[in-house]
Amino acid sequence: MYLKPRQIFEKFLVEEKISRINDIGRQAVEFKATGAEIFGVVSSAEPYEREKFKGLKHEISHVIIQKLGAIKAKVGDRLINGEKIFCVEAVDNPAGLGQWYLYYVSERFDL
Repeated sequence: MYLKPRQIFEKFLVEEKISRINDIGRQAVEFKATGAEIFGVVSSAEPYEREKFKGLKHEISHVIIQKLGAIKAKVGDRLINGEKIFCVEAVDNPAGLGQWYLYYVSERFDL
């Protein structure tokens, strides 16, 4: 794997999405910290990846690449890196060997 300048492994905190019904009967969404951490590299999504997920009704802006470990976030969870917040849209294990995991995420500014 070749890294570009300023592309380093960063720590992301995982927050789990919890759906519940509030007092007036509407669905509410909360995020709860799980204590899990992901160390990965943030990369902009390639145009063909953006088009692929746009066809699936999921907008993505970035791909987070995790080396080794286990999948610690699932679809709908949030990954927090300082002031940046990413929502997980899909998770992939490209080779099926568990060496690399790809988190297809959208950067959110409203959460």
